[in-house]
Amino acid sequence: CGVLSPWKGVHVLLDAVLGSDADVELTIHGRTDQPTFQAYIDEQMERAASDPRVRFAGAYEEADAPRVFAEMDVLVVPSLWYENTPFVMLEAFAAGVPVIASDLGGLSEVVDVDRNGLVFPAGDAAALRAAVERVARDPRWFEALDVQPQDGIATCFDRYEDAYAAPAAP
Repeated sequence: CGVLSPWKGVHVLLDAVLGSDADVELTIHGRTDQPTFQAYIDEQMERAASDPRVRFAGAYEEADAPRVFAEMDVLVVPSLWYENTPFVMLEAFAAGVPVIASDLGGLSEVVDVDRNGLVFPAGDAAALRAAVERVARDPRWFEALDVQPQDGIATCFDRYEDAYAAPAAP
């Protein structure tokens, strides 16, 4: 979901899925007509064209987010660069959807492995493939999850306020 730029790692996700025989469907959401990244996007779409398991669905409107997340079993965020937590991950958690994310910065900070998702080393298509295959081949993994929305701003404010109000350590 989102921008289809090279540093978002769509090619890593395609390497993982195209290199697997797992019974999965991969739907990639994001604008496929972005002049800055058009050569990259076209290359990825061409790579995936012969695999019926992969579909480029284009971008979706905010109003369509509930439908998009309801259609997902898991959200994959294969970013190659350090990010703050993308809103799409928070939206997934709020919708009860687990996340498989690169083990980078804010991405991995909100993933509690085997509670609300999995992480893999950024750029490692083989590790991502293993994660995708694990999820695809073991439906019991989903049963053990406890995907919850992340705490809201009020809770975070209260925690920070308590931390700053606490007496300094000697």
